[in-house]
Amino acid sequence: MLHTIAGSQGLSAIITTVGAACVSLEVPGRDGKPVDVVLGLSCEDDYRDNPNFIGATVGRCVNRIGGARFSLDGTEYLLTANDGANCNHSGRDFWAMRTWELAEADADHVTLSLHSPDGDQGFPGDAEATATYRVDGMAFEVTYAVSVSAPTIVNMTNHAYFNLNGYDSGSAMGHLLRIDSGRRLVSDETVLPTGEIADVAGTAWDFRELRPIERAMPSSGFDTCFVLPGDGGLAHAARLVGEKSGIAMDLLCDQPGMQLYTANFMSDPRGKNGTGCQPRSAVCLEPGIYPDAIHHPDWPSPVFSPERPYLWRMRLEFSLA
Repeated sequence: MLHTIAGSQGLSAIITTVGAACVSLEVPGRDGKPVDVVLGLSCEDDYRDNPNFIGATVGRCVNRIGGARFSLDGTEYLLTANDGANCNHSGRDFWAMRTWELAEADADHVTLSLHSPDGDQGFPGDAEATATYRVDGMAFEVTYAVSVSAPTIVNMTNHAYFNLNGYDSGSAMGHLLRIDSGRRLVSDETVLPTGEIADVAGTAWDFRELRPIERAMPSSGFDTCFVLPGDGGLAHAARLVGEKSGIAMDLLCDQPGMQLYTANFMSDPRGKNGTGCQPRSAVCLEPGIYPDAIHHPDWPSPVFSPERPYLWRMRLEFSLA
């Protein structure tokens, strides 16, 4: 089921119950005509088989868990190893490809819900999740909330692929990007964090000043978690500017990290209106808790409980640069 939400200033979005995914996000361009700034698939049914997680809500735990296992309160839990020896995006019957229930809808917002039972994907505890999308003037807000019946891992994100020149405009690597972070997680060849946190100064990962993504980009592209300086409140994390359209997007979030992913392995011929989704045709900015945080006790904890429900917030503010 598709739901269109819109505001009074020309910003609108289409949300599907399949994967609680954002199918389109139209922003007024310089000539007043709308520009759809997110990649999407050609029809709603395609989101049931969405290996690139295009536009989707990812849970119960986004990104990688080393060894596809973890221990909690003395019990070891085994997950699906779907990325070498590691578990990626929870690895089995992805939340991103399930049908969510419609909980609430209005002209400017929609809330979807999903029940995840104890043992689902290998994780302990029941989880009741909601995903809310809202248009507020020239801002697009996403909120995830999860209540659980027992201590468990929760770490969600929104996997939108942004091309601010338009989803059908080719490479997004000329986009200008600034990230409000001077540190990043160092990863091994499997993109699993090693535990080291490195300074970005003088490296290809230094986005402290607005610059093209492609400048100094490694041949493998970027797939890196940046450490954000926020204290848990909604705070500015990044600015992305379409070098052709002039559309600017400021990302605010309440998470301790943000994954930068340059669609390195994107390949899906089923893109909207016959436009295939190609490598480097978009960029993902994914707020969340650090990957594999369950294995690093000194990092922000991904463990939530009935007394500590999960909340994730992101606000995208659009303007013309």
